[in-house]
Amino acid sequence: MRHEKPGDCRVLVLQNGARHNYAVPLALARSGMLGGFYTDACGNEGLGKRVSLLSHLPKFGTSFKLLKNRTVPHEVLPYTRSFPVGAMVENLITAKIANYTDAHALGLLMAWEGDRDCNMIYSSQGWSPQFLRRVQTKRKHVVSEIYVKPTLSRIHEQEQVLFPDWENIKPPASTIALEKFRDGLCKFSDDLITPSISVKEDIIKERLFPEDRIHVVPYGIGDEFFSIENQPVAGKILFVGSCTISKGFHYFAEATQIVSKVSQPSPHQYTAAGNATQLVKQQPACNQIKFLGRVPRFEIDQLYADADILVFPTLSDSFGSVVLEAMAAGVPVICSPYCADIVEHGVSGFVVEPRDIEALSAAMIKLTTDRNLRRSMSEAARIRARQYTWENHQKTLTKTLLSLHDAGRSDK
Repeated sequence: MRHEKPGDCRVLVLQNGARHNYAVPLALARSGMLGGFYTDACGNEGLGKRVSLLSHLPKFGTSFKLLKNRTVPHEVLPYTRSFPVGAMVENLITAKIANYTDAHALGLLMAWEGDRDCNMIYSSQGWSPQFLRRVQTKRKHVVSEIYVKPTLSRIHEQEQVLFPDWENIKPPASTIALEKFRDGLCKFSDDLITPSISVKEDIIKERLFPEDRIHVVPYGIGDEFFSIENQPVAGKILFVGSCTISKGFHYFAEATQIVSKVSQPSPHQYTAAGNATQLVKQQPACNQIKFLGRVPRFEIDQLYADADILVFPTLSDSFGSVVLEAMAAGVPVICSPYCADIVEHGVSGFVVEPRDIEALSAAMIKLTTDRNLRRSMSEAARIRARQYTWENHQKTLTKTLLSLHDAGRSDK
């Protein structure tokens, strides 16, 4: 089959936020395939650019600084149109109406803006189904990137039953979440792209979308992580991410209790870099964990620089970028199978079954006490991480989209 030139495939990207520093629109811009980029708000275009100038004001400083830091790359900026007012309206509606995710206001504004004569629409997590419904009538090829597992709400519900004292947050009912996924995102998509095999398998297991129309395109990592010189402090165990049950933080906390008892008198340090509620911090299992809160980028680098291992027993992640960051820095990882695309079990780290506290604690003890094993896994982790660059992501993404464009699928 003949592959058309990149210029023949014009892609309009819909993305809420600055996910991976705008990696998808940037990859398409560099490949000559980007036809347009619609986003909620950014700090260097439209109204967001003017509002971000107020970041020095004490009353609004934090919010406006976050907006100012959302900087669309210069290669993407000429194609960019932001909709901050529509995003504000959606946020207000979402706060008032439970399980509201349809983005009617944004969809209407995008429809007025048009599709910029693009022949393919790339929607991040099916953002703005109202707009997708409109372009579908024009027989545009719609590709949706799915980076949140459809069964996330179900997982959350199950864990809250087992650990009722850890969180007060009530996620959307799992049946409602799956219905919205099927009737919204899947209904208006011709193909899906996922960052990992685990997300693809989750979609297939729930019979939400045809298997042959789900394509895996792994994320990448920046070169700066490979420049981190890891000089580990023996026994320094790191967790990076939100300290929530969906991330498996409660299992990490329970495992620290076992490790501390078994490995005495050998000292261990447990550090959590990520947001944690007071309810989590007060849990008895967390009495040995040092909570740092949300950590800035430059401080994260320092944490990787002296970490002995990273533990990330997530129950919900679609890829696990923190796993890749740690490996690039030479930090061996213990993770759940949801990050197993990256970690080679027994080579660059350990893959432990979800909810298995005994296996998790055993792996933590093994990797922090066997220094030769730790050293070999550190070297293997860096080598493995080299396979996941943003250049490789760009190649895989553009190859996949061009293949779909060639196939010209329009049937559901």
